[in-house]
Amino acid sequence: MGDRRMRRRDAGLTGLGVVLVILLSGGLSWGQLTCTGTVFDDVNEATVGLGFCGFIEQFSTLGITGGCSTTPPLYCPDSPVTRGQMAIFLTQVIGPSSTKTVNCPGQSLQTAVDAAKPGDIINVTGTCNEALNVKTDDLTLDGLGSAIIDGTALDQVVITITGAVRVVIRNLTVQNGSDGILATRQAHVTLAELVAQGNSQRGIRIDSNSTAALKNCMVQGSGMEGIIVRRSSNATFEGTIISQTSNGPGIVISGSSIGDFLPASNITAITNQGAGIAVQGSSELSAWTATIDASSNNNQGIFVDNSSVGFSDSTILTQGNQSWGVQLGHSTLKVSNGTMTSSGNQTDGMGIFEHSSFILLGNANVNVTQNARSGINLYTDSSISNLYNGTLSIQNNPKSGLAIFDGSSARLLNGRSTISGNPEAGLGLFRGSRVELAGNNVIDNTSNDNTVLINGILQNQPPVRTFAVCVNGSPTGSFPYECECSGGRTISITRANTGCSATSDAGTCFASGLLDGGSHGSCCVCAAE
Repeated sequence: MGDRRMRRRDAGLTGLGVVLVILLSGGLSWGQLTCTGTVFDDVNEATVGLGFCGFIEQFSTLGITGGCSTTPPLYCPDSPVTRGQMAIFLTQVIGPSSTKTVNCPGQSLQTAVDAAKPGDIINVTGTCNEALNVKTDDLTLDGLGSAIIDGTALDQVVITITGAVRVVIRNLTVQNGSDGILATRQAHVTLAELVAQGNSQRGIRIDSNSTAALKNCMVQGSGMEGIIVRRSSNATFEGTIISQTSNGPGIVISGSSIGDFLPASNITAITNQGAGIAVQGSSELSAWTATIDASSNNNQGIFVDNSSVGFSDSTILTQGNQSWGVQLGHSTLKVSNGTMTSSGNQTDGMGIFEHSSFILLGNANVNVTQNARSGINLYTDSSISNLYNGTLSIQNNPKSGLAIFDGSSARLLNGRSTISGNPEAGLGLFRGSRVELAGNNVIDNTSNDNTVLINGILQNQPPVRTFAVCVNGSPTGSFPYECECSGGRTISITRANTGCSATSDAGTCFASGLLDGGSHGSCCVCAAE
């Protein structure tokens, strides 16, 4: 009877058995364990093995156990553990969440992270010169506004979150690693009030099907991208986000990923060696009531490749970039309501290339002014459309205002487009391009070649002089040619050595110029509709 009562008081485990139970419970992980053999006289590599030694010493460091004797210091690894002792172990290791403080230097933050339970909060003070690996769900690391995690070497990530969810990292600085913060393998992390600086590759990397919520973060001085979201990952950007002075792009959304600039966010991507913002590889970026500044970068302000971007009720500025203010390739950019300004860029305000579309929706207000070359260039079956209540202003660019090449097209059908003050050409149409016009558009100094078609009326300028489309024969073949005018009207062309003038035929649609590309002039006059 007495023996049975005694067995009931025991947990049926020794001190080593406790370690196994805690491991199986998921309360602790192997982490970066160190066995010194100096904490307990009976715990060292020879007596219990390297792994058990490391765990037992970690228990002592965290205050989970004081051993079975203080003088001499003993753990008694082979002694039975009572139920009461086991309850204390489990309560401290896998019991209710708690708040701990790690003071650096002098204490190991990684040791505290390895010992943490879901729901724990670890407050950090000072500068921790170590790299961290986080694998515990529902863990919060709080730097209290002043802590620094320093990777100390440029070949390791400062903080890695691998597969853990609902992890919060806030109020601290991460620096001097390869990446400042890496969330990978379906991790889910919130990053708030962070500074990531001086990292040799990226400040923040969200990778491999992971999800991140960024709020009030600043990234600067990265060796590659400032912030990158890639490989089917998602990220939201809230509050004030600054990504600057990186050797690559400031913010990158790539590899079938999704980025979302949340309402009232202020996004600043400036003074980077690459683009300010890059969206590429079948990715998406959206913004609603956001303020976005992608200026003074050494490449594009905003670069979109094989992706889609939508800005709604937002303010977008691309100014003073060394390349295009906005460049699209195989992509779509929609601006709905709000204002977008592209000015002072060292090539064109906007380059819309390779089957891309730029669409103004709602009450969008787009201003493209004072760029070093043209306002907007369209190439290779690309398009621009302003169909609703949007306002498009392309002014004071030294070359063309709107230059359209290679089968590209413009539809300016709401009468709210102004293209003026561009010395070379207000509207330049070349190599099979098309434009549809309606309403009171203001377009000056139009220049075209013999392969374009204008439908509509250009207001506030002399009669339009443009080339009709040759549909029978070639421009260098025999005469007469047949040309196609708007409305399906067909007429003949005759050659005139001195060219021809349409200024005396008001009220008709004109075409004139050098169809054969040489010195012979010719004229096509389309009958009035």
